[in-house]
Amino acid sequence: MSKPDQPTGYFDEQSGQWLLASAWVCELSDGRALLVHPMARSDGASIPRILWPFVGPRFAATTFPAAFCHDMLYMAELVTRSQADREFMRLLLLFGVSGIKARLYWLAVRGFGGFVWARHTPDTIAEAQMFAELIPAD
Repeated sequence: MSKPDQPTGYFDEQSGQWLLASAWVCELSDGRALLVHPMARSDGASIPRILWPFVGPRFAATTFPAAFCHDMLYMAELVTRSQADREFMRLLLLFGVSGIKARLYWLAVRGFGGFVWARHTPDTIAEAQMFAELIPAD
């Protein structure tokens, strides 16, 4: 399993979201891959600004691909919540985040991600699935 490329896109000041400019593929640990279509949105790693000096900003190159993959898996409910969280940690480690820091990120998504997951509706899931899907890995 190889490290995915950095997703390419831009930050939209008006929406406060990062937008994907071209399709992005991220291989998952189960033999499938996540395909994300252009114009998918992300708020990056949900890190309070006060913690940025310790863990880095929301769109840091070492954390953003993992956060983006996690966001897409969560929003579209393409895998279980625990599977998405495991992929998040695996990708953090692949992009060079230390084991301790990756574990802290993982603990945060395990502890607080359920609040986000619980707010999903059939409409929000269907909208997210227009931008993200699982495909066979190459």
